[in-house]
Amino acid sequence: NGANPFVYFASMQDLRGSVKVGGDHEKNDLIFETKWDCVIVDEAHEGNKTPLAKAVHKNLERSFTLELSGTPFNLFEDYEDEADIYTWDYVMEQQAKYEWDQNNFGDSNPYASLPKLSIFTYHLDKEFINHQYVDIEDKAFNFREFFRTYDNNEPNFSLRGKFVHEKDVWDFLNLISKKDRYEEHQTNFPFSTDYYRDNLRNTLWLVPGVQEARALSELMKEHDVFSQFDIINVAGSGDNDSENIEALEKVKKAIGDDPENAYTITITCGKLTTGVSVPAWTGVMMLSNTTSPSTYLQTAFRVQTPANIGGQIKTECYVFDFAPDRTLKMVAQAAQLNTKAGSLNSPDQKAAMATFLNYCSVISNDNSKMNAIDVEHMLRQL
Repeated sequence: NGANPFVYFASMQDLRGSVKVGGDHEKNDLIFETKWDCVIVDEAHEGNKTPLAKAVHKNLERSFTLELSGTPFNLFEDYEDEADIYTWDYVMEQQAKYEWDQNNFGDSNPYASLPKLSIFTYHLDKEFINHQYVDIEDKAFNFREFFRTYDNNEPNFSLRGKFVHEKDVWDFLNLISKKDRYEEHQTNFPFSTDYYRDNLRNTLWLVPGVQEARALSELMKEHDVFSQFDIINVAGSGDNDSENIEALEKVKKAIGDDPENAYTITITCGKLTTGVSVPAWTGVMMLSNTTSPSTYLQTAFRVQTPANIGGQIKTECYVFDFAPDRTLKMVAQAAQLNTKAGSLNSPDQKAAMATFLNYCSVISNDNSKMNAIDVEHMLRQL
């Protein structure tokens, strides 16, 4: 009731628990009895459309609302007027970085520390010729089947929790990490050379689920290359604030204060893929069937956090994806954020895709050759 302005920080999870909005706890009465000048919703794409979340918004009296999101795909329908939407995205940021010196001669570049993202795609269906690994709907590699585990009803107790296709998963770990003994035929898989391993000391791996994460973690600890990394499995049954904080602290502790000499792999099926900054991460492995552009892009941009590692500014960061056609759909969706008008083949969409690919290269690894994807190739594939 005082005259001094104040700011209150709350989590949506906590506000949803109030009996005033249908929750189970007698709390947050003062929050819902106060008339707020402005409510700012961070990560507005995340859990903001559920019945309880809508009840929270309905009962929060305010004069103005500002929603913030890096992937606002599910928010556009709430804003019919273009004047209500302000965009500052990855492409604009990278453009500003590269054009800063010519437009602001003599001034230090505030975007200089923001690394460029590159996406590398690989055709696994040619390495593992098995129709059960091809998703029937989108014809992409099916990681849920590839990483399927035996459940607790499996009669052979020793198999429970292990991979059904363990040999293929083991072959996959070998494929992405083994060096070619003939240097001129050097492989282009992410952990296959000393140079690549040095640039991917700390990475995030997205897998289909909790059981898959546990089985992969155990298998990697037996692998001659990946056993040299500290494997951090943060995939768990819950997803509340305290568990996310605990997972983040677990990762930070493993990386420590000397990230240039740390080797860590964080395995997740959802935790730490949105609203989290781990500067030491330089790469993300997409080993999931996700078709959600929000999940894909939020996860991808975890590795774009600026960092000074051992006196060196992080200038490059990487996404490695093993379902190329699905990758192109996600990239097309990302480009669409630049221009929400027009069909896929419209001039505006083509221009948006070309600009995106200029600042976020998509490199296809097919038959040991690395080729950059251009707009026409992307449109043909889509």
